[in-house]
Amino acid sequence: MPDHYDQLSDTHLTGDDFEASEYNSLVMVLDRQAEGALQAIGEGVASGGAVTAGVGLAVDVSALKAVIDTEKCMCYVEASAAYNLTGLPANGSLWIWAQALLPDDGDYDSRESGAVRFVFTRTATSPGNAILLAIVVTGAASVSTVTDSRVYCTTGSITALETAVAALETAVGMPYADPDTIADRVQDLEDHSGGGDGYAHWVNMPKDVADTTTPGQEMDSKDDAAVTEHVAEYHADDGGTSETDVNEPWNVDAVNQAEMLMDVTQRVSPDTPETQRDHATVVWACYGDGTGDDAVDFVDQVNSTWLPT
Repeated sequence: MPDHYDQLSDTHLTGDDFEASEYNSLVMVLDRQAEGALQAIGEGVASGGAVTAGVGLAVDVSALKAVIDTEKCMCYVEASAAYNLTGLPANGSLWIWAQALLPDDGDYDSRESGAVRFVFTRTATSPGNAILLAIVVTGAASVSTVTDSRVYCTTGSITALETAVAALETAVGMPYADPDTIADRVQDLEDHSGGGDGYAHWVNMPKDVADTTTPGQEMDSKDDAAVTEHVAEYHADDGGTSETDVNEPWNVDAVNQAEMLMDVTQRVSPDTPETQRDHATVVWACYGDGTGDDAVDFVDQVNSTWLPT
């Protein structure tokens, strides 16, 4: 006896009469269970069905396995080999479909044979009992573009997901056998405690995949460019005859006092700036440049562009 449908017999002998009720039961069981299984899988492409430009006004459709929700029932179709769809109209947009064949469509019944027909339409309206594979634009004598429009059923979605996961594993790098190891790697990249082989701090991160410039190096480069521009603008001359005047936001009285302070410091008392409050006074070789007795130094000896020559 069958394991699951004990109302059916599997002990018939050649020549035995076959009860109509048993035959009807068998047909109804197969119809209901097959439809239920296909409903669970869902309409869409299981595998294949990729549309690519062919020679001239034609496209090639790869071998296809799919489930189509027809006006009769869910129907499984299969094309075991690639198909060349020719005779496409020139200079237009076309929709490429995989269509199930029902008895009214001719001699074929896709529910029995799994046969599938590939057709095109000039609009997005389905020709009936079909699923969309691609949208194609044709030129005068060839196919210009192909837009993949396949929607996958459950089986096809799993296959696509497996492909995506495999590509992700390749991109991330192995061995990363489980999510925990990937999480550990991300933690290493984001770790601000230092140590390890990963990037401990943002200052060490490369600028781009193919550019190892760090943010610090990038900022230094921009700073150098800004200083160079400053020197060129404010310290340039016209060949040695004169220098560019710089308009400082000081009033005349402040300028006079500053010049008098520097003159007295240089000619009379090198310690005169000590009487000033909240100041930074520099008189070369006298005060404030690190050369005096008290070694007061207000000069950036490394980066200053005002060092005497």
